[in-house]
Amino acid sequence: MPSGQLVRQWTLLQELAVSRLGRTAAELARAAEASARTVRRDLADLEAAGFPVERLRDGREVRYRLAHAKALPQIPLDLHEALALHQAALTASLFHNAAFHEPLESALRKILRTLPQGVRNHLGRVSAAWSHRSPASSRAGLLHTLRLLSEQAADRCRVRMRYHNLEDELRDRVVDPYLLRQHNTDVYLLAHCHFRGEVRLFHTERILEVEPLDEEYQMPPGFDPDRVFAESLGVFLGPAGHAVVRFTGWAARYVMHRPLHPDQQVLERSDGHVVVRVPVRGHAEITQAVLRFGDRAELLGPPDLRAHVAQQVRTLAERYDSPS
Repeated sequence: MPSGQLVRQWTLLQELAVSRLGRTAAELARAAEASARTVRRDLADLEAAGFPVERLRDGREVRYRLAHAKALPQIPLDLHEALALHQAALTASLFHNAAFHEPLESALRKILRTLPQGVRNHLGRVSAAWSHRSPASSRAGLLHTLRLLSEQAADRCRVRMRYHNLEDELRDRVVDPYLLRQHNTDVYLLAHCHFRGEVRLFHTERILEVEPLDEEYQMPPGFDPDRVFAESLGVFLGPAGHAVVRFTGWAARYVMHRPLHPDQQVLERSDGHVVVRVPVRGHAEITQAVLRFGDRAELLGPPDLRAHVAQQVRTLAERYDSPS
């Protein structure tokens, strides 16, 4: 099967899997960037291959989805494999994309049903001991957006996208996509923005439309996208530097067990406090990291970062001293 057809059919499967009401041929054609005729042919191929493609009549339209009631053939898992799969699915439910929340929960229940009663009872108690909030709904089409961005980044080709930023501005931008970076449960795009003329970070949930362009780009000589994040506490951009922070009490114990960064250096340590040096980019990320520990953290330097945190603390003090 040609690679383009394989990618297109995988896109169709993703669209069918996350839609309860189904997708029309026109909607699938837009997602797969193909004609409706090609989509119908691909759907017929998928159905012939054993995928449960279901057709739903909606007035004059036909909608397609994967039939939820049709079970797969029995998978011959042994007990070790079933336990490993159950644990993987259970822990993944804390971080996965909202589009697959319900299918993953359903898979967990089905795995439990295949196990002996005693094992099932034990794992049921284990599952009940895990508490997490269902993920917020993702923007429709996010999976398609991520697929397009990853393909263009792999091919070193530009994209045109419509982006809604935090300043409530909606703009069309042409960018050179370098890589996708997951941080906590969010996915960000690191790219050179031709509108700004610099490397920027884009939250993929706020990318409303993506158009792949047949325009290749070259990575700047010596530029290492992974290094950008290696010098950051998270996914912030800004001038690379270091910060020195003193933690006391419970905060000192916390940052020793859970370092702020893999390259964290301990400069001083006693029973009551610890002083660490961590890489940072800009002011925002280290300010957030320090303030989250309240009076148990103090940013010692460099002076410009300390002054910035001090100003934030004064602003907060004035706000809370004023009547609400």
